[in-house]
Amino acid sequence: MSQTEDNDDIEKIYDQLMALNRETFAKGHFEASYHALVSAFYIASSLQADKLLSLIAQRAQEQLWWFDHYAEEHPFSSASATKHERENLYTNLAEQAQTQRRKAEWDRKYRKPSAPLEEQ
Repeated sequence: MSQTEDNDDIEKIYDQLMALNRETFAKGHFEASYHALVSAFYIASSLQADKLLSLIAQRAQEQLWWFDHYAEEHPFSSASATKHERENLYTNLAEQAQTQRRKAEWDRKYRKPSAPLEEQ
């Protein structure tokens, strides 16, 4: 299997995780939804896919907005995080996704591509 085919397969899994995030969020399974989004983040990070990482940051911000406006008492809300003196998981995820996106961008711009494992 070529690297392109492998990446295509991995991107399909990313798409499935993003769909699972959306579906479980809509049905109120917020913890499962959050973990699906985190899993999608790890895939996008491994692919160094700017667009996918940006979409994760956007989705995290959208879901945090929902908690802040419709479920302020939920542990995922900003109010709850502040009340319990901790960082908000969705805020952290959005920031991590943006940081990974910038890192991927920097790596493409300044790092030399590494040789395939067969050549090393």
